[in-house]
Formats: sequence, C-alpha cells, structure tokens
Amino acid sequence: MRYADMMVAWSVDTKEVMVVPWPDRNGLTSHLRYSVGGAFVVSPAEQVFIDFNTLVVRDGINPINAHNEFLKIDEYRNRVSPEIENPISHPALTRFPGSGEMSQAIEE
Repeated sequence: MRYADMMVAWSVDTKEVMVVPWPDRNGLTSHLRYSVGGAFVVSPAEQVFIDFNTLVVRDGINPINAHNEFLKIDEYRNRVSPEIENPISHPALTRFPGSGEMSQAIEE
C-alpha cells in the first residue's frame, strides 16, 4: 500500500511498531502512544524515511523490526536495496532494545 494509505504506530516503552491501513478504524494501534502517516507535509517517499529514522534513532525501536513493518509501505519497499528485503540480523541487533535484552553498542 502507498504511505498515504498507511499509518505507523509505536511505543517507546515496549518498542513495539506496527504499520496498518490508515485510518485505523479497528483500533489495532490504540495501545500505542505515537503514530505518523496518512497525512504529511513533504512527499510520501521523504516522510516514510523521516518516520523510520524517528522510530529507530530517537525512540530506540529495533531497526530490523521497523524495517520488516515498513516493507508493507510501497514508498519504502520500492526505495530500499532489494537485497535487504530479508536482512540477515547483525549480531549487535540481536541485543537491541525490543529484542528482550539490553542494548549493545557496535564498537567494531
């Protein structure tokens, strides 16, 4: 689906992220605090990457979880490298917040 037809919702506390059709008439994301999408100021392609960055960098959402959810959005899926559609987890990401363990900085 196009980003204009989707919404991204997430929780900083639980690190859960969901991409669902917008508007969320079924209340699937009602338990999540933040949401974006559906309406935007910049182009959908620009906004989807701004939103991805916000979830991962500012709010600490696991980038693999966010990536897997964002693959539902045409503007994201059509612009990322095809070989990362099903990424191999980096060892450091297995300890990223939201995976059930403490964060580990990549120092290598």
